[in-house]
Amino acid sequence: MKVLNVSLVTPFQSFFEGEVASLQLPLWNGMIGVFPDHSPMLAVIGFGPCTLKLPDGSIESFVLDAGFLEIEHNKVTILAGGADYVSDIKVEKEQKALAAAEALPVHSQEDREIKEDRVRAAKARIKLAGG
Repeated sequence: MKVLNVSLVTPFQSFFEGEVASLQLPLWNGMIGVFPDHSPMLAVIGFGPCTLKLPDGSIESFVLDAGFLEIEHNKVTILAGGADYVSDIKVEKEQKALAAAEALPVHSQEDREIKEDRVRAAKARIKLAGG
């Protein structure tokens, strides 16, 4: 069975290193599925769920912050601003983060974009955690 060698790295740690049968993750403009022998590519990662199907059939689920994806010769490198296991997300904490994000003042276009990103991220994390 062909596999992909995946490296998921954040600024704080090497989050996942190993072989996977396939993976699905968010790009800036939609989801992508990656299987062995995928065409080489570089892409911008969006915020959302990342699912890794391991060769034994088990599933690892993460939530990714924005970053970059590189695929070449069955080697997948994911450079993300952050990553968390979906099982580690606490709905109550994310609801507080959502309330704080919604309360942010907006004085400029940059403020608006920051607020929208934080609101979107908190809502997505709540949804992924089943809240």
